[in-house]
Amino acid sequence: MRARHPERIDVLSLGQNQGKAEAVRQGLLHALAGGAGVVGYIDADLATPVPEIKRLCRLMNEGTADVILASRVSLLGRRNVRNTARHYLGRTIATVASRILRVAVYDTQCGAKLFRCAPALAAALRDPFRSRWVFDVELLGRLLTGAPDAPAI
Repeated sequence: MRARHPERIDVLSLGQNQGKAEAVRQGLLHALAGGAGVVGYIDADLATPVPEIKRLCRLMNEGTADVILASRVSLLGRRNVRNTARHYLGRTIATVASRILRVAVYDTQCGAKLFRCAPALAAALRDPFRSRWVFDVELLGRLLTGAPDAPAI
């Protein structure tokens, strides 16, 4: 992909494996430092299909939202293949996160999220995440409270 669009794709290599949370944080910081207007991340397995990612980007560019979170929802007439145990674990995490954050978030663990670049995002990313597993929720908490040291979940 980079060979086809070198002006749009950077490759960021980290010296050692520090986990997904830190890789995502470093990537977002790199994009912010490069002057991006919108940053985000998606899971490498493309669980969120490319057409949906394009739609989310279009919504972000056309709207005024500062954050867009994708959600995996089963729709009538569509096949949604998910591990049952993982589905219920995700629902439990989302329910607990929604209560803690005091914001109704249907799917905190969906790997497609977009953020408008703003000082609040830079502040939320300043310090490494304390949670390696639900860093998405920690990031949302930091954005909602304005505190980079919001409690880890």
